[in-house]
Amino acid sequence: MREGRQVKAGQVAAKQIKYRGLTARSKQTAEAMEASGIEPTTDLYGEWQTELFKSPPVLNGLVPRNEFGNINLFTDSMLPEGAVHIPNADAKRLCKELGIDAADAVVGFDFRHGQSIPIIQGVVIPADAFDLIADALREDRHAAAEKRLAELEQRALKSWRRLLIALRVRADVDALFARHSGRPNGIKPAGRNVEGRQPELEYSPPQRDDVEHNQEFRAAPEPEASDVSSVDTGGGFII
Repeated sequence: MREGRQVKAGQVAAKQIKYRGLTARSKQTAEAMEASGIEPTTDLYGEWQTELFKSPPVLNGLVPRNEFGNINLFTDSMLPEGAVHIPNADAKRLCKELGIDAADAVVGFDFRHGQSIPIIQGVVIPADAFDLIADALREDRHAAAEKRLAELEQRALKSWRRLLIALRVRADVDALFARHSGRPNGIKPAGRNVEGRQPELEYSPPQRDDVEHNQEFRAAPEPEASDVSSVDTGGGFII
């Protein structure tokens, strides 16, 4: 069946081998048969004893299904007549919204942890609904792209807003620190060095204009010429 072929009617198995279950349930079945005295076997058939598998055709817009409610599509020859395979994960949702019959396409099996897990790839729909679903898929992809673009734009705007707020807060803090820091005139803090440590304050000598207007740096007045002669210079000896 996995090769898209089925045994012809009235064929006898060319060979029988011991049954080896791949799943936990099949192994339990084999053990139960051995416990009852029946040897579980598997029938093997040659290719000359098989023929291509033909699925029932689509009737009244309904896709044929197996006992599990999906359709086996191991090969292209297993596609029912009047049906088309759409290997898209969003096709089933759109078919349900548009009221189009769709069956899950099982393209294989994955055996994990003692279980057989079907591999589903898209859906099988009636051929006359292909154009409608194709247009719906294009519109859905376009709408999804626009939604992603809008989300990216909103994310970018939020990032810019946070950046501008941070810059404004930093400017306000710097202005507040400058007003209340009480730094002496002529002393300004240097920026951070390459190693990331805060360097010591840099001192710049006061300018001439600052000296004239600052009482701390005013020079003492020079004595008048009339007082120079009366000043004892300390020369000679006192007897």
